[in-house]
Amino acid sequence: MGKKSQKKGGGDGFLLVVILVLAGGGGAWNYQRNLTLESEQRNARPFQGYSDADLEQLAGAYSEKTDMLDRKYKASLEIRTGVRDTGALMEERVEEFERVQKIGDKIRTATTRVADSEARLREIRDEQQWRRIDGQFDLHLRRLTSL
Repeated sequence: MGKKSQKKGGGDGFLLVVILVLAGGGGAWNYQRNLTLESEQRNARPFQGYSDADLEQLAGAYSEKTDMLDRKYKASLEIRTGVRDTGALMEERVEEFERVQKIGDKIRTATTRVADSEARLREIRDEQQWRRIDGQFDLHLRRLTSL
């Protein structure tokens, strides 16, 4: 009876070792994969040549610009109107169509400008984040655990 309990305990130890080896191997593979992805991203960072002070100023400027563009976008939504019944003349209907189309174009342009400004601000914030975690324990932990 004593031998059976020893074998059972030895099997549990072997299973634990296998699980630890698999977890360690998976972690090493994931770390290497994330390290490769990060090195590819570092080569494509548009703001990596800027100083920290310049990045802070750019972030503030883009934040203000984004807020201003967002206000303009919301204002353009308020002037949006539907097509009015202008009468039976074809010329009046064409003019009304052009008026509504111009309003739609203004809204699309405002939407594009807000999205572009937000994207640029996100790139600046990402660059600032890269600089904050560079060389710290969090960077290694993120490489190891993020999928």
